[in-house]
Amino acid sequence: MNTDKLIAALCYFSIFFAGFILPVVVYILVQNPAVKRHALHALISHIIPAATIVFIIIPFSFLVGGGICSSHGASVYPVSDH
Repeated sequence: MNTDKLIAALCYFSIFFAGFILPVVVYILVQNPAVKRHALHALISHIIPAATIVFIIIPFSFLVGGGICSSHGASVYPVSDH
């Protein structure tokens, strides 16, 4: 198997074990333009879901539900007045 293809594939699969670090390191260190292109595409494909969570889902949860873990003082289990 071609080493360049393996490195390019690892950039995409790095979301499971190395996050953003591996595509950035590969982009900086590797000289092959095709591998650099795949590393950049992998980095972008890692950033899009993270940006979606940070800029859309979390603010939306504050607008709709008052926060991620907010219960507005209500308890899941009712408290008796005894």
